[in-house]
Amino acid sequence: PYVFNLSLDYAIGAGSYSTNGGFAGTVAIAFSDALGNHRFFIYTDLYRSLSNSEFYASYWFLPKRIDWGFALFQYFDYPEIYYDYVYLQQKRGINILASYPFNKFLRLEIGLMPALWQNEIWRYVRTQQEEGWTPIAEFSEKIFMLNQALIFDNTYWLWSGPIRGTRVRVETYQTIFSDRTFYTGYFDYRNYQKLVARYTLAARLAGIASFGPAAERFYLGGEYVRGYEF
Repeated sequence: PYVFNLSLDYAIGAGSYSTNGGFAGTVAIAFSDALGNHRFFIYTDLYRSLSNSEFYASYWFLPKRIDWGFALFQYFDYPEIYYDYVYLQQKRGINILASYPFNKFLRLEIGLMPALWQNEIWRYVRTQQEEGWTPIAEFSEKIFMLNQALIFDNTYWLWSGPIRGTRVRVETYQTIFSDRTFYTGYFDYRNYQKLVARYTLAARLAGIASFGPAAERFYLGGEYVRGYEF
């Protein structure tokens, strides 16, 4: 008789300390049961304190055709960045997900996400006495978001990553009963061609657009495009 028992799938972590920034670290841990019916995942990115860190914890219920998921999260985003001005957005909330496979390679995902967005605006101030970042405004927003995504994935993986196949994600999400109104569409196409042993050619095409009275803003540069500022 089967007895429910969780075991560790993998754990990855790194940590550091500096006199300027204090403690920082990243941990990712995954658990599942022997039949793969229950899957737990925890990720945290610690920086100085819990309020300044990112956190994600999820659970997936997988024994039926429809997969159900539940997640708690805290994210940070920077909708606007200039040399002396930063708009910081802290997102806390929950995410309820359902995934329905049409076949082995094609599936539909639907999600509901109630969240609280805490917005802060910081400006870099220079005076004769001192200089540094100073908060100048703070406000919060209640957000309730619906998202729908169609995913195709027939990639074949080895230990280093996918070596052949195609992955496509077409997604839309919008706010309802929220303090902010926007509608966003996202497209991501990735293709992998195995050339010879140990060599794979990878290509990606992605785009995103947002509409509505409070449309989201997207920036290139920084970590997204190397060699360019935001």
